[in-house]
This record gives sequence, structure tokens and C-alpha cells, in this order.
Amino acid sequence: MKPERTIIPFALFFILGLLLLSGCATVDKASTGPSPAQAQAEENGVGVISVRDVALERIQGKERVSILLSDAPDFEISRESDTVLLITLRGVSVPEGAKRVYIGDGLRVLQRIVLYNTVTEGEKTVGARLFLKGMVPYRYWKDGPKVVVDFDVSSLSYEVAAAPAATVTPAKTVKP
Repeated sequence: MKPERTIIPFALFFILGLLLLSGCATVDKASTGPSPAQAQAEENGVGVISVRDVALERIQGKERVSILLSDAPDFEISRESDTVLLITLRGVSVPEGAKRVYIGDGLRVLQRIVLYNTVTEGEKTVGARLFLKGMVPYRYWKDGPKVVVDFDVSSLSYEVAAAPAATVTPAKTVKP
């Protein structure tokens, strides 16, 4: 008895299926891109550095802003105007529903902080604008998973008047 011709293609597909299931024949995952689960996790912020909280505090002649993150970021700080500093956190995002505006009630220099998400050169970035009542000397550094900015308010009188930009220069200190 001769086997029917329709059984031969079925047998070939069956053997090929067994080989794939047993792992003898595999597909290179690097060539197929991220799985749908991985793409969803990245979209939801899993595996991406995120802003956890912002702490505002007074410490003997200083006012401190600490931006707490899930991991240590790369960042830059720049002066946008006489009363605005911009901290750019690369590879960071603010989660949906997280607080984005922090008010400096009771602080002498800091009015508010506004966090916002952007994309720069295809990379997620968070901008943190620090609105000040007047420019004073400041120092900043990265301390593990947080970025810290200290404003020196020891020389201010109790009422904060906008300091002339020409007489105040920011001090830059970066801790290793």
C-alpha cells in the first residue's frame, strides 16, 4: 500500500512543529524586537527611571530641594532667567497621575517647582523648573538616586527682595 500524498505534507509540518516545540529550531529574539509585554512595561514606566517625590526643606541658612528618583540619573542644571533655574533629567519620566507642581510655602527663596515630561533626541526627559523669588548663590550635586540643590539664604534679610543679577553669581559644586 502506498501512502496518500496528503499525509506526507502533514507529516512534514508535524515534525517541524515538534522541532520548534523541543527547542531544536529557534528564532533569534534580537531580530524580532521587544515583545508586546516588554513594550507595554516600557510604556508604563517599568524599567525607566521615574520621579518618586520632591522634598523641600530648610536647613540652617539654606533651603534645599531634593528630587527623589528610582535610580541615579544624568542631569544638567542651567539658568533660564534671573529667577528661574532649569534641571534637565535625562532618561527620566514623571509617572501618570504623579504630582507635578510643588509650592514653596514658608520658604524665603523658592516659589514653586514644576515638573514636565519631554522627549529630547528620542530619549525621555524630565524638566524641573525652579521658580525663585530672587537669585541667591546655590550648589547642586547628585547623591545616589536624588538630585539636590541648596540655596544659600543666610545673607538674606527676612523679606526677600529680588537680588540684582550682576551682584549674585551661582556657585557650582558637584560631588563625585
